[in-house]
Amino acid sequence: GFDMFHQFKNQGSETVAAKAMEFLDSRDASRPYFLYLHFMDPHGPYIKHEPMFSACIEKLGKSKQNRVRCRYASEITVVDKVIGALVEKYGWKDNALLFITSDHGEEFWEHGDRGHGQSVYRELIHVPLLVRSPGCRIGRVDSHVSSMDILPTIADSVGLPENESWQGQSLLRYCGQVSGTGESRDIYSERLQFD
Repeated sequence: GFDMFHQFKNQGSETVAAKAMEFLDSRDASRPYFLYLHFMDPHGPYIKHEPMFSACIEKLGKSKQNRVRCRYASEITVVDKVIGALVEKYGWKDNALLFITSDHGEEFWEHGDRGHGQSVYRELIHVPLLVRSPGCRIGRVDSHVSSMDILPTIADSVGLPENESWQGQSLLRYCGQVSGTGESRDIYSERLQFD
């Protein structure tokens, strides 16, 4: 369903952003567009980025486990800066519906293991979901939301009708709230086991 698709093999967020900028700089600026970027940097094997890595080690200590945590944290910082530069360059704060999220978290020995895919503990399934919509005030909603809410939110924001098969719900109902809690809602997670 995409007009253009590029797949990268662990080439880093700067390479992905550069390809995105090629598209953004060459497109017809009078037409709306949909852009999906998937950054793999905060993912094993974690690469050490300075000076963020050293600052993290200074704060946490030099244990082997902290070195892994700090490599991961330095990768998150790099991706954060790349996304921030794209947001600034293309004015996405003012004229775009923007979602920033993650497909999973990482376990760092909280339950005796490292990585992801082996459980549904909170550190693996509770991921950030930032939504920026023109005209909405910035705030924090403490209600349970889900990645399944992204599609209904996009549809709602562009005036498309809701589809009964969607399990999520539009998050635009929180637009205008500076902070607060909406209705209580159960969110389910599952782990597929392959033997």
